[in-house]
Amino acid sequence: MSSPASVQCPITSLTPTAFKGHTDTVSCMDFFPDNRHLVTGSQDMSIRLWDIHTGLQIGSPWLGHSSWLNELAVSPDGSRVASCAYDQVVQIWSREGSVLAGPWKCSGPVMSVSWSPDGHHLACGLSGGNLEIRSAGDASDNIIMSISTENDCIWSVAYSPDGTRLATSGKNGSLAVWDRSTGEKQLDLQKHVGNVNSVCWSADGTRLISAGDDRSICIWHSNTGSLISVIVGHTEAVRGVVASPDGRIFASASWDGSLRLWSSTTFELIDKPIVHDKALYAVAVSRDSVRVAFGGGSNGSVFVLDVAGDNDIPTENEIPPDARIEGDSAESLSTLHSDSALGEDTESTSIPPSVMDDIDKSIALSRRGNHEAAMQAIDLGFIDANGNADMIRFLMLIKSIIIFSTGRQDEGMARVLDLVDTRPGHDAPMCRTVQAYMYAQQGMGAVNENDYDKAITMFANAMTLGPFDPLFSRLQTISLIFEWKFDSLWRLIHQQKCEALRAAGRLNETTELLYDTMHKFDDGTNTDTEFVEWLTDFKRECVAASVIEGDAALRTENYDKATNWYSAAIALDPLRDDCFLNRSKARAAQGLWDGALEDAQQAIGLDPSSPWGFEMKHAALHALRDYDNAIMAFRTMLSKLDHAGDPKTRELRQKYVSPSDTKRAIQKAVFAELANAPLRLFNTNTGLLCDREAQIRTFETSQEFKELVSSITTLAASQADRIRAGVNKFFQYVMLSHRWEGKEPLLPDIQDKNVYTLDPVHTIIKLQKFCETARGRGYRWAWSDTCCIDKINNVELQKSLISMFLWYRNAALTITYLSDVSGSSTSGGLAESAWRTRGWILQEFLASLVVLFFRKDWTLYGDDHHPTTRKSTLSFARWKRRQASTSMRLQTSSLDRMMPDSSCYGHPLVSRQRKRISHIHC
Repeated sequence: MSSPASVQCPITSLTPTAFKGHTDTVSCMDFFPDNRHLVTGSQDMSIRLWDIHTGLQIGSPWLGHSSWLNELAVSPDGSRVASCAYDQVVQIWSREGSVLAGPWKCSGPVMSVSWSPDGHHLACGLSGGNLEIRSAGDASDNIIMSISTENDCIWSVAYSPDGTRLATSGKNGSLAVWDRSTGEKQLDLQKHVGNVNSVCWSADGTRLISAGDDRSICIWHSNTGSLISVIVGHTEAVRGVVASPDGRIFASASWDGSLRLWSSTTFELIDKPIVHDKALYAVAVSRDSVRVAFGGGSNGSVFVLDVAGDNDIPTENEIPPDARIEGDSAESLSTLHSDSALGEDTESTSIPPSVMDDIDKSIALSRRGNHEAAMQAIDLGFIDANGNADMIRFLMLIKSIIIFSTGRQDEGMARVLDLVDTRPGHDAPMCRTVQAYMYAQQGMGAVNENDYDKAITMFANAMTLGPFDPLFSRLQTISLIFEWKFDSLWRLIHQQKCEALRAAGRLNETTELLYDTMHKFDDGTNTDTEFVEWLTDFKRECVAASVIEGDAALRTENYDKATNWYSAAIALDPLRDDCFLNRSKARAAQGLWDGALEDAQQAIGLDPSSPWGFEMKHAALHALRDYDNAIMAFRTMLSKLDHAGDPKTRELRQKYVSPSDTKRAIQKAVFAELANAPLRLFNTNTGLLCDREAQIRTFETSQEFKELVSSITTLAASQADRIRAGVNKFFQYVMLSHRWEGKEPLLPDIQDKNVYTLDPVHTIIKLQKFCETARGRGYRWAWSDTCCIDKINNVELQKSLISMFLWYRNAALTITYLSDVSGSSTSGGLAESAWRTRGWILQEFLASLVVLFFRKDWTLYGDDHHPTTRKSTLSFARWKRRQASTSMRLQTSSLDRMMPDSSCYGHPLVSRQRKRISHIHC
């Protein structure tokens, strides 16, 4: 194994320049060929372009992905940028940030992308293990090859410099080389333990460099697959590795927060690590090999380091053959994880036998209860360590564990805290893991004493220190000595805290933690069957408890609480259709109709045979005024009831009325309503004159009709009143009372024409203004005696004269137009208007229930609060009563309005009307 001891190779500056802009962890980056511009991607879902000379962000963030960025790759010519993310999307951007191609939807989260050297193709590595080669020149989603790597995930993919091969890395030590033209596997490289997070090619394509969760970096012959060297220097997982284009160095970034630069010839560390206080995720080298960029951490920082040097570092091709370590001569990675290996150190040394004897003796004495002798034995180990600082720290940790195990838990914990906080060292991750194990032990002790609040605090303290790396070699030594199981510690802490929270009655927190635990550990690959069984059983119990709480809240109309409990149950078990259905009811009661509809759809998807999901879907769609789909959902609900397997469910169908029956009831109400309404009416919305058929057709295509059909679902007696009210409201109409002036428009002048588009001259203006005024007051229909009766048709004319009283009586409003009252008139105008003597007929005079007066300019003649209006209105009322009781004469001119042609004066209808009026006068 190559030593990570550093060599002094010149670096221009060990102080990186920070770029601020991202708001979350920086997960990927790449340089442009001009060596001045850097593009970065983040878990904040944005892409940003930087000028590394000025340190400034160029333009606005590039937004297009809906989850955090996994990889960015700049095309060889620098004209395009490829991006991929957990949202299963690949996009191609211009260097200005506009989308050139995509989004290409993939079958799973896309973890990595790599350009072919000619820039024509893009390799995409997916979480499901598929490797897709796409045509990057097409705007369309064009997959030209798909390779199944038979691995759960492709963390990294890289084209070889000549474009003939592809390297992939993934889970469980997966590392392979593929033939680009055939898709066949050429090399299967096995050495890493755990995930292989990153792979790259050397500039000349003769080597592969890989890095993984086992903290190691491996260098391979790319043709033979033989292992050249294994480097261990990082203390936590290595997340990224990249080789410089000039072949002199390669850089690695790790979760331990350090960036390390390595010689490509000796594989030794160049100068000191660049240490960051947060985990690092991404690293890139400029095309001229002068700068290294790196980033990570939750603060979104990007750093650029100048590594220009004096070029004394030999390139890969300048390495003497005898200086290379070939094939099996490299030390096996398994040595890293043996009990005697100290892979965490900068020097590979083992625990001296004398020290190990002191440890064994101390443990044996402590187990026999001889604690004082045990401490004396471990103290001898400090002497046998011969001043080795690293060994002394290890013995201090062992002593802390022995003290903790003998019942002096607070003292043992304090000693570990002292090691971590006041004496920091490279073994801090190991010490934190031991500290977390101690917290967990204290938590379980508190559970045994039923002190659940203390237990929860202890487990919470332990969780702040994780996650943990059980492969840390000295942890394995501690595990063997004390039988502490570090490999399952992270799961154990979550499990025990869940149990403690439930025992403390804190169900809401229990479900939240359980949800987090499921997503961390229940990925289908967990081999701890006992833990998986516990997770399954505990989840079922928590779901049942959440449902009980939700049902109780729903019954007491605490809808917000009910929604929260059902949401907790759904988060744990998204296959419970009853939870979606009840949450839909709770959201509906809160007026959250979009959410109620979404839940109803989920319930239907989980149980399509149930009518109740469709019932809630109907209610939500009705509230959202999507009446067509609401009626369709209600029909489906009735069908499900009709075909239900349970007889009691089928019986419930009897209380519902079908939309067809509702429509028939509405039609009956419409006929009754229109029986006492004018034969023709203006539609004030369209300006068209409508006969009965057109009026009914307008109604049956209206939202009002659909709303009425959708709202009538049961056979309750009150529904008939609701139908009548809905029909009456729709067909409310306004009548016009006015003086005929000159040539008034007749039926032939108006029929099949839009009154609003007629030439606004003379009396046409009056008709237009009348319709506009009626519409402005919320009425759809309007009637004028000049053109709404076919005066040539004797039958219609007779029926109209007979029905006139009812028409005016049933009108929602009569608008009286005072053409001789100016707009400025405020007092006495109504009393002096000629309309009082020549503008009305008996029917409108006696039948109108609601009358509004409008002046010549169609402004309202005052209002009920204006003194002049009250005076004129009271005067008119007194005059009306006087006329009704004493004169009851109908002006001939009023009848003449119905029959403006003088040849019709002898018409029998007019004669009968005059006789009828004469009889009343007498």
